[in-house]
Order: sequence, then C-alpha cells, then structure tokens
Amino acid sequence: MTSTGMRELNRLTAPNREHPQAIAGATNGALERHLTVKEIAELWGLSENSVREIFKAEPGIVRIQRPGSRCKRGYTTIRIPKSVVERVHQTMSSLP
Repeated sequence: MTSTGMRELNRLTAPNREHPQAIAGATNGALERHLTVKEIAELWGLSENSVREIFKAEPGIVRIQRPGSRCKRGYTTIRIPKSVVERVHQTMSSLP
C-alpha cells in the first residue's frame, strides 16, 4: 500500500473520529460514530446501568452477542450510533 493510501486508511479508522457520511455513499449510519455505554454515561452523568436501561428497546442500536458456554457466561457488546443518542436526548429533553 502506498504512503498516501496508508494515511487515508489511518484517517478513516482513527479512534474517536467521526466518519463523514459521504464516505462510500453511506447514508444508513454504518460509518457514523458509535458510542459505548460508558462514554454516554460519562457524557450524561449517569450510571452505565441507567444508560443501558434508557437504550434497551431503542431501534438502531448495534448489539454484538457472544453466547455463553458451560464455563463462561454470555456477553453482549452494545454500540449506540451518535444519531440515536441525539434522538433520545431530544426526546427526553422535550418531555414535560
């Protein structure tokens, strides 16, 4: 890979950097910044459990499930797109 190609790859995959929606014509949010439960909890001043409860049934959440085995429990990783975070915040802010 050329040095220009490596710089572009690094730019696109850099942590904590938002990807422009224009990349590869992405309009579905696949390349949108996804936040962790911990990041949202820190931003909003809530516990991680409260954030999980708020987003539990919210559409658009990415859930990666690892099934349990006989010796280990199952585990679910949750990533929440920035647009979903903004939508939920807007909804919660407009409640009476």
